[in-house]
Amino acid sequence: MNPTDLCEALRGADGRARRKLLQAVPPSADAAMLAEVAQHLGDPLPEVCEAAVDALARAENETAAQLAAQGLCAADPAERGYALEALVCLGTAALPILERLLQDQDQHLRKYALDALARIRHPGSLPLLCAALEDVDPNVAAAAAEALGALALPDAVPALGSALRRGPDWVRLAALAGLGAIGDEDALHLICSVPQVLGRGLSPLVHMMAIQMAWCAAGADPLAAFAFLKEQLRAADPAVQDIARSALVDLPPGSNLSGWVDGLAGASQDPDVAEFALALRRKPTP
Repeated sequence: MNPTDLCEALRGADGRARRKLLQAVPPSADAAMLAEVAQHLGDPLPEVCEAAVDALARAENETAAQLAAQGLCAADPAERGYALEALVCLGTAALPILERLLQDQDQHLRKYALDALARIRHPGSLPLLCAALEDVDPNVAAAAAEALGALALPDAVPALGSALRRGPDWVRLAALAGLGAIGDEDALHLICSVPQVLGRGLSPLVHMMAIQMAWCAAGADPLAAFAFLKEQLRAADPAVQDIARSALVDLPPGSNLSGWVDGLAGASQDPDVAEFALALRRKPTP
């Protein structure tokens, strides 16, 4: 079926027929054909939109990605969502378009591009994501940090550390989440340095996030994680102390139970920590 015939057939079809027509579209590089398919990312019926996403994904070419990206400017949020899904499904074929979107003046388009890159998880996008951490819009910078966490590459640790120091808090929270997702020794040590690095600029919310991410990455260096969590019991904010207590009594991912308990017991001069160690010893072994 040529593009003109497809266009006429789709316009005169009911929802079920539109879906079947789109499902039958073969992989194509024909711009007119793909443009007609892309129009149905905004179809009133979700099943037709999904068929349009699949048809664009089958094309596996930059033309399909370019046409899908146009849907990111739609007024309808559902159409924008299907356009984003099509870009994700196109995978590496969408990377050139997403790279260009990261330079767009519209911060919403830049964020959509980062959301897609976070889901595609292509290692080659690492430099783009690190550069996007410096975006003037904090929502875009935070999306870049989240995408780096999804990529989980240790090479992203220095860039995330820079984002931690620059702020604002929304970006710092995302950077900490990214470091926690990477979870190697360098990421853990950077997380543990947050109170000293930020000093008076450390908000309770960022402080609590650092504790949670130190717990998540504790398997990389249990002793360093334990020392950091124990130190946070001295925080001025009671809510921060509570988060540290909770972290200390829960076995961190990748940690050895007996080693963690022994570390707690070794801090017996601190009554709170000694009590935590006793509580842990009473826990049944999984």
